[in-house]
Order: sequence, then structure tokens, then C-alpha cells
Amino acid sequence: MLAPVTSRGALLLVAAVAAGCRPAAPPAAPETLEIAVQADVTGVYPAMREESFSFDVSSNIFEGLVRPRQDLTAEPALAQRWENPDERTWLFRLRPGLRFSDGTPVTAADVAAALTFGQGPRAVARNILAPVESVEALAPDLVRVRTRYP
Repeated sequence: MLAPVTSRGALLLVAAVAAGCRPAAPPAAPETLEIAVQADVTGVYPAMREESFSFDVSSNIFEGLVRPRQDLTAEPALAQRWENPDERTWLFRLRPGLRFSDGTPVTAADVAAALTFGQGPRAVARNILAPVESVEALAPDLVRVRTRYP
């Protein structure tokens, strides 16, 4: 028959179990991004892939002008604010201090170039940007997007 476990015995048991546990792995370096997905990722450039797992990974690397909130309304991302002066025109003012990973400033010309590339013949996901008629950098921090219809 087993003797009842006393509080002293319980403490010794916990200490013995804890001693057998190995320490947790050190946290990843701050410049390391680890992402778990359920399938193979076919690429990380958003305009070149059209499947959900790659889009999931890309969303952790690239940022859009706006992003959806939980209620699906838009909130600022690269754009600090935006306005819609007519039913087919959108003006996006970029947040100050935006930088690429190498420290180079992000400008409206970079945003316009990325959106224009995303519409090009090499872009697999160009159908996402099909409603966009034109993209233009009006100032270093101002992008104008015109759509084909309201």
C-alpha cells in the first residue's frame, strides 16, 4: 500500500520533475521572423503569387496602404490618411518616417511602382488590381489611385 503524499513529499516530487525539464530554447533574434503555415509557400512577393498560404506569409513582410479592422472597415497602414475627392479617385498620404528593411525611405514613387508592377503581365495576381486604372506619385508622400469605376 502506498503512503499518503505529504506536502513535503509533493514539494520534492515537483522539484524532481522540474529538474528533469530542459530549459526553453532561447528566443529568436529580433531580426528573425518565424511563421508557421499549413502548406508549402510558393513565394513571398504578393504580386507573383495567388494562393492563400503565400499571401499569409507576405502579409507579415509587406504592408498595404490600408488594412482591414475586425469589422472590415479600413485603418491606416502605410497611408496615414486618405481621401476620396471623387468617386474614382483616392489620395493616400503616407506616414512620415516609413523605411524599407535596409533603412531606405519609402516614397510615394515606390508605392506607385509596386502597384504598377502588380498590374503588369508578369504579375500572377494582377486580377486583384484590375479595377485600378492608374497610379501616380504626386509628391514624395502622396499617391493618387484612379479606379476604372466607382
